[in-house]
Amino acid sequence: MMIATKALVKELSTLKDRSVRRAKGLFLAEGYNLIKDLDIPARMLLVTQESCLDGIKSSPTECYLVSEEQLSKISGTVTPQGVVGVYDIPDLSIKPPSSRCLVMDGVTDPGNMGTLIRTAVATGYRDVYLIDSTDPYAGKAVRASMGGIFGVNIYEGTAPEVISCLRSVGHDIAILDMAGNNIFDYKCDGDNVALVVGSEAHGISDIFRKNANISLSLPMDKGMESLNASVAGGISMYMLRYLNK
Repeated sequence: MMIATKALVKELSTLKDRSVRRAKGLFLAEGYNLIKDLDIPARMLLVTQESCLDGIKSSPTECYLVSEEQLSKISGTVTPQGVVGVYDIPDLSIKPPSSRCLVMDGVTDPGNMGTLIRTAVATGYRDVYLIDSTDPYAGKAVRASMGGIFGVNIYEGTAPEVISCLRSVGHDIAILDMAGNNIFDYKCDGDNVALVVGSEAHGISDIFRKNANISLSLPMDKGMESLNASVAGGISMYMLRYLNK
């Protein structure tokens, strides 16, 4: 195990910036519980003590010992969890979905982003398309995904590109909208649907409204007009996967 230099710590701390992440093709994942069971080996691991490596499934190419202060500078959290991994950002070019998929149309909150990705993995939505959304490889999004970032194929593109891709494989495009049909009344082939979750502030974009096959809503008691994007998306993913067939 090597000792991390100040230069290395400074270089890795720049990965907190989206433009740097994309330029270098690297992102950070933090925490022993997140990293230990990954099949994907890290480019490098940074640990506060050698025992942090115990039980980690995939051996990194490089491993460095750092202080808690150094790890905090790299991870950006006040109380780092002892292990930070550096991973490659995969190719984000759009490809057709293999089955049911999730589309995030202007989701800008990294916490919502990560939670939606986590739920997508849990419900078998292995392909996730992002349009005008926050960076899924930002630290907060990666942490909120609880490892889900490694369990989905993520693609980024424009709305026309994504719509064309979905239509090429015959997917139904289902948007979540307050004025839509009750999701409990919708019967579908859950393996052949693209669920679109819109912006927290503005909802679904006009282009998806015009190109959707179906508009769905979640019934709510009086006095509550809407749900958090990740909550609404999570409920809907489960509904379309398991109940509405």
